Amino acid sequence: MKTKHTNMARLPLLVVGCLWTALSQPGLAGDAPRPNIVLINCDDLDFDESELSDFYDFRAHPSFTGAKILGYTHKWQPGLDYKLPQLTPHIRSLAEEGCVFTRFYMTSSLCTPSRYSLMTGQYASRSPMVEKHFGRHAPAGIHLETELTPGQWIFPQALKQTGYATGLVGKWHLAEPGSEERGFVAPSLAAADPRDPEVAARIKQVYEQGCDYIKRNYGFDYTGAIYQHNANGLGVPKELVRSEHHLEWQTFHAKHFIDQYHDKPFFLYYAPTVPHGWYGGAGKGDPLDMPIEATVAGYSDEHVNAQPSRDDLRRRIRENNIDSRNAMGTWLDDSVGEVLKKLDEYGLRENTIVIFTSDHQSRGKFTCYEGCRVPFVVRWPAKIQAGSRCDQLMANIDMAPTLLHLAGARIPDGVVTDGLDMSPVFLGQKDWRTDRDLLLEIGYMRAVISGDWKYLALRLPKEPVREPGSWNQARELIASKGGVPPAADAPLTQEELNLVSYDGRIHYANGMPWLTQGPDRTFPHYPEKDQLYNLKDDPYEQKNLYDSPEDASKLKEMQQRLSELLAKLPRNFGELHSVQP
Repeated sequence: MKTKHTNMARLPLLVVGCLWTALSQPGLAGDAPRPNIVLINCDDLDFDESELSDFYDFRAHPSFTGAKILGYTHKWQPGLDYKLPQLTPHIRSLAEEGCVFTRFYMTSSLCTPSRYSLMTGQYASRSPMVEKHFGRHAPAGIHLETELTPGQWIFPQALKQTGYATGLVGKWHLAEPGSEERGFVAPSLAAADPRDPEVAARIKQVYEQGCDYIKRNYGFDYTGAIYQHNANGLGVPKELVRSEHHLEWQTFHAKHFIDQYHDKPFFLYYAPTVPHGWYGGAGKGDPLDMPIEATVAGYSDEHVNAQPSRDDLRRRIRENNIDSRNAMGTWLDDSVGEVLKKLDEYGLRENTIVIFTSDHQSRGKFTCYEGCRVPFVVRWPAKIQAGSRCDQLMANIDMAPTLLHLAGARIPDGVVTDGLDMSPVFLGQKDWRTDRDLLLEIGYMRAVISGDWKYLALRLPKEPVREPGSWNQARELIASKGGVPPAADAPLTQEELNLVSYDGRIHYANGMPWLTQGPDRTFPHYPEKDQLYNLKDDPYEQKNLYDSPEDASKLKEMQQRLSELLAKLPRNFGELHSVQP
């Protein structure tokens, strides 16, 4: 892959409408101060779950709202509907005061592999944990088994080594489950009383062990409001799990980090736990109704006033005629607003890079569809002109080389990364562009994006797995209706084969793979082995051009591009890539 520096008059730019302030590169040009960096990475946030929907045209940026308007709903889930408008003025301000990136992808549409690639600059297929689970060269069902190994390099380490203070707040989800050293209570205390002094001490002890582990192994000076995993996997009492989305606690620690380290260059990775699926407030389990003192580290009141009160939030929702299901969006916005105000308090607005994005969308989760495409906005007043837009194809794997370059740091010799240094895009070199192919990976599906085209390949393992829990439910259901349930070792039927998830398992309980937010309801070609889409004409990926005679040459080209990307990675993937032993 070659980086091209081109003449604007001779070649159209991928970077469109980037009206930047052309200033020197910090850390590389002498006296320019190095920027602070605040990276806000939400969980499952869609294009239509904030006022960023005003900056992303639903006809080009797939969302549940757009699918509903355009009629791409198919077997739409009862009760699921688009829920605009939103009330998120602080998130909106980041787009108004910065740059909106229109082609930014997370290379995996699941929490752990997405975050692995963000932190390492590597495709998740390179995770040493994948080798542990699948062997050295076997095809891998990219899933949650892509955690970091002890001491594995991530880019905050390089920032710390060059003088940055580094902080982690919120959802980590890169720790191997079950280890007390990494912050998992074992055996589980799910039924225990978290107010019992002995139980409370135990929970706090294990939580702090996990925080210390992150500091020792991954280059963070500060850790606070840490979720090593989704709350229901931490082994803490159910009473605390109910408060898994606790933004006041997370906001408190994000602000506390800035208070503690504002007098030197800093990097804050703030990963809010919300929304983690669709918004769903105003009903049973509404996170705003959970005890504000309850956290996964135990009960505490230090964070209670870290952001506007929940009563005030509800008042604003009512007064602005916002659907109560969208209250979580405003709750998140209040948290972001507090972080931005803290930067202003110390006069850090101008030279702080604030990035707001999501680890993937909920629509298309656990697929290689455009659920991998996410909102991505950057505010950096010292460098970026307000109201800019950028169409350069970028991804989470690019953040390590890009942010390190902007900070005057570098990737150590011997560390393998797959991302590209996109710092010229941040710094306004209008005559700079780079053409690139981008790999997407999840389960046993891989995809390549090149220009306006995407090719997806699904290569399931030879022996798909009947997932035990849902298989037993299916047998019971068949028996209850007077049918004869097949034996567990019976050959798979064609109907069953159509229910195989990208992770190589069959999930009978809900009729389709469970880690998906229902892709079959909006993606008509979901189970097909080969898929080709023209994203310019068909961004919702409704028309598979695989069998189109007019596009046969493009199909062949895209298959070759995918093979070339896979050839750089250490494992097999069907006929598209074979690793020699």
